[in-house]
Amino acid sequence: SSGINAEYGDRRSFIGFFILHSFGEMQQYDLLIKGGTLLDPFTRTQKIQDIAILNGKIAHIDNEINENSAKQILNAKNFIVTAGLIDLHTHCYYGGGYWGIKPDPIMKKTGVTTWVDAGSSGAYNFTGFYDNYINNPSVKTRIFAFLNISGIGLVARTHELKEIEFIDTDVAIKIGKQYSDVIKGIKVRMDAETTMGTGLEGIKRARFVADCLNLPLMVHIGKAPPNLSEISVFMKKGDILTHCCTPHSNRLIDQDGNLLACVLAMKSK
Repeated sequence: SSGINAEYGDRRSFIGFFILHSFGEMQQYDLLIKGGTLLDPFTRTQKIQDIAILNGKIAHIDNEINENSAKQILNAKNFIVTAGLIDLHTHCYYGGGYWGIKPDPIMKKTGVTTWVDAGSSGAYNFTGFYDNYINNPSVKTRIFAFLNISGIGLVARTHELKEIEFIDTDVAIKIGKQYSDVIKGIKVRMDAETTMGTGLEGIKRARFVADCLNLPLMVHIGKAPPNLSEISVFMKKGDILTHCCTPHSNRLIDQDGNLLACVLAMKSK
């Protein structure tokens, strides 16, 4: 009798171990994103696939993954599934400037998880932008920045280059070095309203600071003066010409729709 009980006990223990072990193997993922259209930037493919997540990371991608393998199922049918998108030109210093908006509400609706702020703050107020947004744990959007060459940044709609004293290269370089992990370039707006008679001084100093920090330059264009042919001289390989589809006087094409000679020269760089 004792031998039978021992044998039965061993079998029962084995069955229990088998069930628990199998269940543990089956629920090996925390989350399964099921049936979404995967846009994969690495393989440059687009197809319906399942994605399994474990410990916050992608653990497996396949055409069909068993639903029993995950603790939570997210039905992604008719939705696009892809890596978080990046917006190269944003203004998200909300409350610190004329153009700032809150990033998180838009991030959640659009899938744009990384924002590059295009010069909302300058050297005089970048610390406020950093503390309240870039390095604030309550802000879920990942934010990088181009530092405005004007120390005051975009506190007003325009005119930030009107006062030469605000184009403080020493402080800009200091801030650029201090926050080098998040400052990815230097921003300057070159149009008639922004410069207000100071001509090319803004882009001259922006070029100097960018070169000192080994960073690219982002240049906003719109209405001349300065003219695009003057601005383009300061552009180097890897720089960014933003608002390049402007209909204003510093547009890239002539009346016949052909690219201007200075634009072709920039392209050749």
